[in-house]
Amino acid sequence: MIAVAGGMGLTSLARYAMRFAGPGATVRLVSIVGNPRVLFPTLPLSYSGWHDAHVELIRVSEAALAEAKREIEGPSLAPETELLDLSIHGSHIAQALSEAAQHWDATLVAIAAHPRATARGWGDHLDPEDVAAMIRVPVLYVPSARLESGVLETSRVLVAVDGSETALQALCAALAALPQVALWRVVYVVDSVLHVPGWPGDILSRNGTRALDRAADLLKAYGRTGGTALIDTSADARDIHAAIAFEADRWGAQLVVMGTRGRRTATRWLLGSVAERTLRSMSRPLLVCPPVDVSARGAKQAAGSGMETARGVGPEETEPPILP
Repeated sequence: MIAVAGGMGLTSLARYAMRFAGPGATVRLVSIVGNPRVLFPTLPLSYSGWHDAHVELIRVSEAALAEAKREIEGPSLAPETELLDLSIHGSHIAQALSEAAQHWDATLVAIAAHPRATARGWGDHLDPEDVAAMIRVPVLYVPSARLESGVLETSRVLVAVDGSETALQALCAALAALPQVALWRVVYVVDSVLHVPGWPGDILSRNGTRALDRAADLLKAYGRTGGTALIDTSADARDIHAAIAFEADRWGAQLVVMGTRGRRTATRWLLGSVAERTLRSMSRPLLVCPPVDVSARGAKQAAGSGMETARGVGPEETEPPILP
């Protein structure tokens, strides 16, 4: 599923997102039309300007859907289209998109959006951290500024791991989906705030080294070129998410990949997560992957669902397993 608000940048996003689609993938293009009543709740429903603006937004979205469909369709690909009108749906934009993705049984959701601070337009703003928290499948987020620049490549991929299985699953998903010619860099960030001098063998660094060793084994198993690095938070990057962004800029990453635990409701807002904070601040395309439900994944694969490769799911006999 490939979605934007108001149709803006849909064609460019579709071209980029198709790099993550496996052979025979089923694709749905979605343009979300905001509800003007969210922005101007005191305006009477009969206000002609409100109605005319809403009609125009629908027209623009329909035109964007048609253009994007023409751009990516081919002999073996007939994209579906959907106009998600929040005036009819009646819910928050992230919730509406989550429900649409679940109903369609999406295995990857690609979105583009402006940073919250610079968002303009009718209705709700499409916040990538909200989408990633609600949608239980991988989310590919592309900042709108990147779409507008036209610079979208996948030849330098930075993967952030934290020692969890989810992080390794995210690495596997990207390794399976992206071309073999890509150069890979896997990093583990040691938070200097948590470092306690005198701990035997420097526990944080040892945990990071073990996580990077497992990642290096996966790179080798998939036959990919790359390296690993243990990095620290610093005066330039005081938090883990800032350290990831700093390293992405320093190394010139064209895509950042990481896992997310998908926290929800009060726990999510109180604790947050590195993935959500990275989504909020990242200026580069970012692929975030939630924990994989192996049983559900197998059922979808048996049913022939689309975009399986974007979750690291390929033919069982050719997919290196996540290492123990």
